[in-house]
Formats: sequence, structure tokens, C-alpha cells
Amino acid sequence: MTRSRKKLVGFGVAAYLVSVYLFFPLETVLSQLVIQATKSIPGFGFHYDRMKPSLLFDTHFENVTVLKGDTEATLVPFLVFKDVSVDLSYLSLLRGKLAFDVVLSTAKGDLEASVMRSGNVTTLDLVFDGVGLEMFSQLKTEYGLNMSGHVYGKGNVTWDASKVTNSVGNLLLDFRDFVLSQSQVMIPIPGTTGPGIPFTLPSVRLSGRDNSGLELTLGKGQIQVSRFELLGEDLELSMTGKFNNVRRMSQMRVSLKGELGVPSEELSKTLAIVLAQADDQKDKDGKYPFALSIVTGK
Repeated sequence: MTRSRKKLVGFGVAAYLVSVYLFFPLETVLSQLVIQATKSIPGFGFHYDRMKPSLLFDTHFENVTVLKGDTEATLVPFLVFKDVSVDLSYLSLLRGKLAFDVVLSTAKGDLEASVMRSGNVTTLDLVFDGVGLEMFSQLKTEYGLNMSGHVYGKGNVTWDASKVTNSVGNLLLDFRDFVLSQSQVMIPIPGTTGPGIPFTLPSVRLSGRDNSGLELTLGKGQIQVSRFELLGEDLELSMTGKFNNVRRMSQMRVSLKGELGVPSEELSKTLAIVLAQADDQKDKDGKYPFALSIVTGK
């Protein structure tokens, strides 16, 4: 494309955006874009209480809920944010690239994301600045777990949809003050479709201020977990492993190994039946080593 033609195309797109801004309610246009974008992602929904639209500045969505389910009729809350701010780069659009920045605000902290897509390659940069676990509403609504705590850290990924093995990335997170408050969960009964048997979990401190976290890398078609630790006063879990065949998420081979410790007397009594099954595997430090090997989707 010649330089003059590029200028002409750029002017045409700019003129179109200006005409949309002048002659159509911006909130209506953006609402339709959100609806269409949501429909293009099977199994997910998007709800917000209020939108503050802008073509020149950030567009804000207040009290945002991301829903997840097998069908539209079964969608349930999955993630909850107090505010979502989206800054779309229209200049990049004129160049044939999609680029935008998003700030996802929870009650206690923010998750910042920068996204750039060009052709088959998408680049994502993440910053976790005290993200509160309350954003994972599914933990409470579906599993009955009352979780609190904060996540700090950063990550980035360059994803090549045309050749997944070329994709690379890393994630480094700190888990601070993770606590499971007393919760009632339902234990499924094998061979039945009912709600299961109610089971009460005591309050459990899952991490301290600076001793727990997650480190993983993506490369050559696999995710390597070099560190996953929850080292709280009541429960200690350490784990490493890998996820192979990332190109097919529904058929990934997962291999994990680690150890579990339960210093809490109250939690030990609560889990007595479960721990008794692995008592012969307990090591000299009173911890339970384990190894898992599964294929997703089976």
C-alpha cells in the first residue's frame, strides 16, 4: 500500500470514528460492542452496573461480573471487579493492530494488563498489585470457600496462535495473608447427582506475609511450575511439575509432585479420615509426599 493510500485509509477511519461519536450515542455503540465480544467467547458472560464511555480517555465499567458456564442458561459469577478501566489505542487500530490497557480493580488492589495483538501473535503483560481473592467469586458461590488474601507480582506471555510451541512467558507471584475462614463445602457422593454431604472446614491460615507464591514459565509447548508454595501456620503445601501439550488445552498431560503438612491440630482432626488413608506414606518430618499424573478432559 502506498504512503498516500495509507493516509487516505487512516483519514477514512478517523472520519468514521468522529461520525460515530457525533451521530450515535457512544454508550449504545460500546454496549453493542461488549455484547458482540461476549457472544464471541463461548461459556462466558459479562455484566456491569454502569458504563462511563469515552473515545479520547479510558472507558470505565462499574461493578463488573464475569460469568462462566456450559450454556447461557447456566452462567454463574466467576470473577468480580469493583471497576474496570479500558484504554483502547485507536492509533494502533489504524495500523492494523489491536492494543489496549486494562485496569481491573478489586476492593483491595488492582490487576493491570497491557494487550497487543498483531496477526497471530498476542502479547500480554500483567501486574498484580494487591489483587484481592474476593475477585474469585466462584470460590464462594460454587465451592462454599470463604477465601481472603492478596496477590502481588508480574507476568508476561507472547502467544503465537499459528505455532503454540513458539509461545513464551513467565509468571512470578507472591501470596500474602491467604486465609480460609470457616466454610461449609459439599462432598459429592459417588454415583449420585445430588448436592452431596455438607462438610465444615475450620479457619485455616494458608500463607504468611512473604513465604508463599507461584513461579512458572511457558516455552516449547509446556508450562513448567518451578514453585508453588502455601506455607501457613495451619497448612503447608509445596509443589512443582509441568503441563505438557499446551497446544491442546483439553488434552494436557499434567505431572505434579510435592508434599503436604498439617501443623494445625484442629485441621488434622477435621481431615483425620483423609490423612489416615496416607498415614503409611508420612515421612520423618510428619509430611505427606505425593505425585499426580493426569490428562485433562479424561
